[in-house]
Parts: sequence; structure tokens; C-alpha cells
Amino acid sequence: VNLKKYDLVLTYSWYNNNNHGICGHTFEVIDYFWILKDHFDVCLLIADDISENIFIDAIKSKYNFTEDEVKIIINCTVFSLKPLAVLSSNILFTDGGVKGMKNTSLMYDNMFQFSCGNFDNKYNTLKNVYILQDHRVYEKAKVNSINYVKKILFSKLKKIKSHDERTLIYATKNCRNLSDEYYYSLLNKYEDNFLVITNTENKLSFQSDRITQIEMPVPDVFEKFNKYIYTPIERQFDCSPRFIAECQYYNIEVLYDINYVDKGLEARREDLKHIESISLNSNDEIIQILKENI
Repeated sequence: VNLKKYDLVLTYSWYNNNNHGICGHTFEVIDYFWILKDHFDVCLLIADDISENIFIDAIKSKYNFTEDEVKIIINCTVFSLKPLAVLSSNILFTDGGVKGMKNTSLMYDNMFQFSCGNFDNKYNTLKNVYILQDHRVYEKAKVNSINYVKKILFSKLKKIKSHDERTLIYATKNCRNLSDEYYYSLLNKYEDNFLVITNTENKLSFQSDRITQIEMPVPDVFEKFNKYIYTPIERQFDCSPRFIAECQYYNIEVLYDINYVDKGLEARREDLKHIESISLNSNDEIIQILKENI
């Protein structure tokens, strides 16, 4: 894929045996595209198994973009399933997963990465690779370590009219593949009716009249529950979690059912004491960071 004509490519990592699907990183590239397009010639590279129609549906379900604004995004989006090589002038990965892309050739003048669970970024010594990361959570990289906290384009999120009286359990395969025993513990601990969002591969093996299962992606998901239980992650680390921030934006209660300390989660919860601090806007410092280094 030759994207050299663009000033900047926004994307997230892809692997031969793994699909993110519609996820937080999908929305991150949309968020950042929207504020960066006024300063650079930007494109989005969607390298996961996501069709244009699925991508459009996700945009319309999540945001309040007009039809013309959706067209602007789509016209600047390149869909290429797991390309073996990408040629770019400047490229920004929102998930920090570049080290895992061992079967892909990346050719660029400059690369920018948001650290996201990748602690190896501290070893960066390349002068044309810039590590944007929260220094409360990550060690500084040896070269080009820039203190930056990921933000969310709250101003473009859809307004929610009402919420169903259900408690959400987010149980997707990549991060939260929960056991039946854990579900039983939640049923015993809480009297709520649960909405469980899963993937095909990790549906519950039992049924309960208090549990409704639906598969990702879920249109208008924030209208479908009024409480969220934050459940454990196997790696016990969650980089700048987006979902709890969106819950707070929509006045949805979050309960934390974990028994470990997570530096990424704790930093985000600290940010949420002043949610405006993580609101992405047209004056965000990333614009100047990119202008100084491109």
C-alpha cells in the first residue's frame, strides 16, 4: 500500500492471526483524524477485517457526524486487509503494537506511536520514531519520549436519550475472556439483570434468565445499559481505557470488580476527576507535537 502522498497516516497494528474488529482503536483513529485533518493531509488506514459498510455503520452509531462529514472521513480512508508493506511519509499507530508486526514492512520518514500496553517502547533509540505516552504509566523511552495522554472526541459523540435498566459486562475475546465461574460469582454478588457483550468464540456455555448475550459490534451500545461492571484483565493492565471515560460522559455508573492495582486504569480514573482534561479539541498539543517533528 503506497500512502506516500499523504502527510500523515493514522492506523493501528494488524497481525496475520488476529482481528481487532470494531474497537477502541478504530474510534481513536477517527477522533484524531477529525482534529488533524485541518492541519495535515491525513488518511486513515483500516487494515483489519472491516468492510467500508461496517466502518460507516460504526461511525453513525457512535458519533453525531452529518452525512457530509461521514463522507469526508470515508473519502480519506484506505481499506487494505493486512498489507504486507506500507509506504508512508509519516505514520501514527494509536495502539503501540508495531513490534508484533514482524511480517509487515513499514517504510516511513517518521513514525509516531501511542504506547498502549507496550512497555518495550522504553528501549526506542531510533531518531525518527516518536513515543507518545503517559509518563505516569510508562518509563520514558531512551529517545523521543513525549509525555502525552490520549484523549476522546467527546464533542462529536452521539447524545443518548435514555438507558435500559441493565448492567453491562464487556467480555470480548481479546482482553476479557471470562470464565463461567466468574459469571456465577457476579450472579451471586449482584441482583442485576446483565447484558453481556461477547464475540462468537467466547459465548457463555450456560443460560440464565438474568443474562442477555449479544455479539460485537453493538449499535447504540450506551443506550442498552445504565451500569457497567469493570471486570479483570488477564494482563492486569489497561492502557488509558476509553470505555469508562465514555460511561462517565453519559452519566453511567461504573463498578470495579478487580483485586489488583493497574497503573493505566488508575491514571485514567485520576483524569476522570476532571473529564475535560481528556477532551480532544482543535487546540490539542498533538498538533504542535506533529508539526515540530514532521
